[in-house]
Amino acid sequence: MNKGEIDKLDRLFDFLGAYSRVAIAFSGGTDSLFLTWAAAQALGGQNVVALTAYSDLAPLPDAKERDFMAATLVAFGVERTFCETRPLEIPEVRENSLRRCYHCKKAIFLTLWAAARQRGIETLMDGTNADDSGVFRPGAEALRELRVESPLRECGFSKKEICETALKNGLLVANRRADSCLATRFPYGVSLSHELLRFALRAEEIYNAEFHPRGNYRVRVHVENDGLLARVEVALVDWREVLGDPQRVREFAHKLRELGARFVTFDAEGFRSGSFDTNTTKG
Repeated sequence: MNKGEIDKLDRLFDFLGAYSRVAIAFSGGTDSLFLTWAAAQALGGQNVVALTAYSDLAPLPDAKERDFMAATLVAFGVERTFCETRPLEIPEVRENSLRRCYHCKKAIFLTLWAAARQRGIETLMDGTNADDSGVFRPGAEALRELRVESPLRECGFSKKEICETALKNGLLVANRRADSCLATRFPYGVSLSHELLRFALRAEEIYNAEFHPRGNYRVRVHVENDGLLARVEVALVDWREVLGDPQRVREFAHKLRELGARFVTFDAEGFRSGSFDTNTTKG
């Protein structure tokens, strides 16, 4: 670990050490896992609570993943609590407006704040990192309004630095595939429904089972007059493996058509985080 990484980690421990007890919005991804580990190191696991929100937009992981996360948090000495949320009941979320993420985040973090305060905790944190600055994230406004702390961003940790520091400290969960809200699979303005969200979720489960990808992927869903178009974004690291077997690609496409897709296509630009945000600006 180089001096810069050590300095940032010390800074993070100092930042966290200023609190007596903290609650962390815990998705199970690399960022929230690293932050939870760091908080447990700085405060002791008994003073850290991991709060996991779930909904139709962010379903609970399967039993195998939940068991893995449970064992990891036990090793940290951290309690985990699941919090059900219902963002689809909010019109701006259901209508998938440009401000969807703001309204969704606000509702979710109000629920997490309530869970934290029930436990006598007055500090709520999330895993936002330094790379998240400067991209289209309306939800960040809601976090500021609700006074949610983002220690990784405050201490200057990039995604790469989080992964490297996690690995060097024995956290084998670094470089986990980044999950995101299922609403990001749809263009803004497409009304979200339980059925459409289930289609997107199941399509990605089929992709994962068929191709066992090493990198990130997304099945973006376009709702056209003549049916659903499933546009698959594949990480460059998986491009040759996925598309090198035409028969397997055809079988995958057939399964998505059985699921309800009229068309299935692979995006020549590969995986891009937030690809539906390309034409949006901050505001």
